[in-house]
Amino acid sequence: MQAAEVISQMSVPASTSPLGRFVGLLVASPGAALGFSLASAGTYFVAPPAVAALAAGCTGALLVSAAVGLVLSDLRRSTRSASSEDATKALIPALSGVPPLDETVHQLLSQITNLQETCRTAEQSSKEVIAKQRILTDNIAAAVVLRGPTDTLVYCSPYTEVLTGYSLREMFERPRDFFLEIVHPEDRERYERALKIGALGEAFQIRHRLLHKTGIEMWVETRTVPILGEEGEVSQSLSVMLDVTGAVRYQKQVEEKNRDLHDFAYMVSHDLKGPIVTIKGMLGIFEEDLRDSLSKEAEETLRHIRGATQRLEQLVASVLEYSKISSLDERSDPVALATVLQELLQHLTPQLTPIGAQIDIDGPAPMVIGEHVWLYQVFSNLLGNAIKYRDQARPLRVKVSFAFLAGGREVVVAVSDNGLGIPADKIPQMFRPFQRAHGKHIEGTGIGLASVKRVLEKCGGSVRVESREGEGSTFFVSLRAAKDSLR
Repeated sequence: MQAAEVISQMSVPASTSPLGRFVGLLVASPGAALGFSLASAGTYFVAPPAVAALAAGCTGALLVSAAVGLVLSDLRRSTRSASSEDATKALIPALSGVPPLDETVHQLLSQITNLQETCRTAEQSSKEVIAKQRILTDNIAAAVVLRGPTDTLVYCSPYTEVLTGYSLREMFERPRDFFLEIVHPEDRERYERALKIGALGEAFQIRHRLLHKTGIEMWVETRTVPILGEEGEVSQSLSVMLDVTGAVRYQKQVEEKNRDLHDFAYMVSHDLKGPIVTIKGMLGIFEEDLRDSLSKEAEETLRHIRGATQRLEQLVASVLEYSKISSLDERSDPVALATVLQELLQHLTPQLTPIGAQIDIDGPAPMVIGEHVWLYQVFSNLLGNAIKYRDQARPLRVKVSFAFLAGGREVVVAVSDNGLGIPADKIPQMFRPFQRAHGKHIEGTGIGLASVKRVLEKCGGSVRVESREGEGSTFFVSLRAAKDSLR
């Protein structure tokens, strides 16, 4: 409806005085102006409530301005038909106790002018906001979907066409929610249940599959939040859908490789255990039957065979243990490091006393996030390596210290020793399986530090090393701090 038509419908009978007509128009205009504003805004763009309110105010101001113009026109015609003196006499009773009419009209016109300027500024600001919203939704690499109260589609961003392969016209032509038709049949029940939860005013996030128009199976992560009306009811819902097909496929590949590794380790451990047990048994029988007739050379040969068999048995056990780590679930339980280290020191005391070694705990140990048994294995490996790779020329000294990083959210445990150290060229490979720094004259499987790294990753932590050959090494274990950690 045009402004002139609105004003025409708001007119009061001609018999009413000019001041009465003005008051009638002024009283009638806000409701009509608001209806006109909302109708006009609704045919152009589904705007936010704040923008709609501004548009309504601006339109109302224009209609009030038009109404005042009509009043002024009536006043001019009235003053032309009567003498100045008669008009003054007629107006004095009506205006008794109020400012002169010209001053009132002037103030009104000034306020209307200011309101029009404010409306123009607000309109410009709303256009800029809408333009920025369109730039965002048109260029974001995600499908932005707006649904009405009956799950009908109200808006879909252009990327929705890329994600689904369907045009926007095809989406809006569907009588029901378009996405219900392309959700994978195995995920449709979960998807519908999630939509029902959203209709109750709860936000939800779900990972499911969509069938692309080309027939390709797409994985998407959908996050939906409700949009509430003035009375708290769910008026619309906003969904953002991300394409996570690549991430899901990569995750499946990793899981398959882990399963293959576990199967291989299982095969190795069980298929090789049999021959190893056979070799050890045959060695025992051979030594028992020929004990008195064996030469020194033969006894030395049998000793080497027995040692090689034991190392092979340890290697098989280590590989199986390493493969099991991949199948472990991540743990995030509060763990008292003080308890872990106390138990470990009690276990290592028989090894420390004969060699005169000393382990110092510097400061109170904090609470961390992880799993008690896993962290026991981690520090048992690190302290065991310090004992194994000690420098025979000096007494072993090990220091365990603690530091907080990232505002107290991270705990770094430093395990320092004065042992043999690690050659600089071997440091980058130390946490890979079967990598050893002193493999020629010190026994080991090369699995220990690799297992430490994998276990810490399962706890949300990490490990690194700094070392100088001939001086010693420092291993830095990073763990998440528990809420009640000592600061």
